[in-house]
Amino acid sequence: NKHNPPNLPTGMFPLRLSALTVAFVAVLTSGRLGTLRDVHRLSDGDLPADGRRHAHEHSGPASSDSHCPSTPPENATYSLSTSLPEGCTFPRCSYFVGMRRNTENPQFLDFTLQAIIPGWVAVGFSESPSMFRANVLGCNRYLTDDSVQAIDTWNPHSPIRDNILNSNQDRICEYSPGYDNDRIYCSFSRLIEGDGTNMSLNLDEEYYLLYGTGNTPAVTPNQDSFTRHQNTPEISRQKVNPVIAGGEIRPNMFRERLIKAHGTLMVIAWPVLVGLGVFFAIWMRPALPNGKWFQIHRALMLTSILVGVLAFILIFIAHKDSDPPGLIFLHEPTPTAHFAIGITVMVLQIINPIVALFRCKPDSKHRWIFNISHGKLVGYTEIILSSINIAIGISLYLGTSHAAFGVYMTSFAYAMLLYVALYMIKFITAMRKRNEEPGLSINALTNDEEDEESAPEQDHPSKGPWLSLLLFLMVMLPLLITVIILIAAA
Repeated sequence: NKHNPPNLPTGMFPLRLSALTVAFVAVLTSGRLGTLRDVHRLSDGDLPADGRRHAHEHSGPASSDSHCPSTPPENATYSLSTSLPEGCTFPRCSYFVGMRRNTENPQFLDFTLQAIIPGWVAVGFSESPSMFRANVLGCNRYLTDDSVQAIDTWNPHSPIRDNILNSNQDRICEYSPGYDNDRIYCSFSRLIEGDGTNMSLNLDEEYYLLYGTGNTPAVTPNQDSFTRHQNTPEISRQKVNPVIAGGEIRPNMFRERLIKAHGTLMVIAWPVLVGLGVFFAIWMRPALPNGKWFQIHRALMLTSILVGVLAFILIFIAHKDSDPPGLIFLHEPTPTAHFAIGITVMVLQIINPIVALFRCKPDSKHRWIFNISHGKLVGYTEIILSSINIAIGISLYLGTSHAAFGVYMTSFAYAMLLYVALYMIKFITAMRKRNEEPGLSINALTNDEEDEESAPEQDHPSKGPWLSLLLFLMVMLPLLITVIILIAAA
């Protein structure tokens, strides 16, 4: 009956060929095989909702003893679950996974996954606390038709960027994938037993659980695997057997805390400490004579080195089990850039004080070499690179749409405008003095040739440097403190 098609039996997967749907039902009776053949045309509206969700290339496991279970109820409870951030409650969780052994067919393990992410959400199973040799299951969104599919993938033990889509997707029974209001979700069941290829693991064993998400959707359904994730997945604190374990599995948040500490310490080391140290060296010499400015400058810069080295060490500890984003992976420019620029900045930060140890007196004919190398070449290079790299780091960790990124870029823009304005004022003032005292160089008039310890006391010191420092502190410090708080609270 074309207008009233029969209901498809539970677990049936129709094979769609253009507008034609062919449904085959084999019913096993006592002693003989009875076959019902029903061929009819269905529109999208006629196809049951459950059938449409299963309208993919796979048609469930081939074994008659492992046919796909019925769709789990919406209020199904999952014995094993993890939610992020830790302790969150739905729908405020940015990530959630639930697992349970299927009550209808115990050969299957049921999954429900969702995350606030536009690309994909997944859970991985690994024998080590790393992404290598991990069986990764999850929901993948595709740009071609804006669909969401549950897929079974494998991360091989090699430094490649994308994992592999398992050739046998018949072991997954998909129920309710979708993408609404920036949240991707799906429910599916997968056979517990492995497929014997070491790419689809036997889930009835103990594994570390990996909780991963990705911002970038794939392109072609049934062909493309998960795209490269921007952030290293969280990992469970210990191994668990997902078939028999129960309760809330807490991820190892120590790595997350190390990443946050790295970010906050780098903001303190560069925009705060180095920013102030450079400010005192350039603008505060007239207000702090007899080497006082230099003592403050040196203390701030040395402290910044200690804080920067600590932050540098913490991020390597945090990623000790991760695939290092080496320089060779040029097709992943953002993580590679952050890694490469970070190494470069750290080297320059250590080199620059060593250069300062070998400086000559201001009246030496070779003093210009030190002025260019220490302050202008190495100094400005590391300041520019560090500013760019902090922006890249915030975008990698929180995304460019996060408030922390916007606040940081605001502070960066304000610092640039303030420095340009102060340099213009400094140059104009020097030119006026040059007209009054012909023969003096611009460097002498702008205090660029002053010795660290012999700057003369001024009878009437200008209030300009203190006003400049006030403008710097009143705006920059609140903005940077806000960035630190936003990173820590993310």
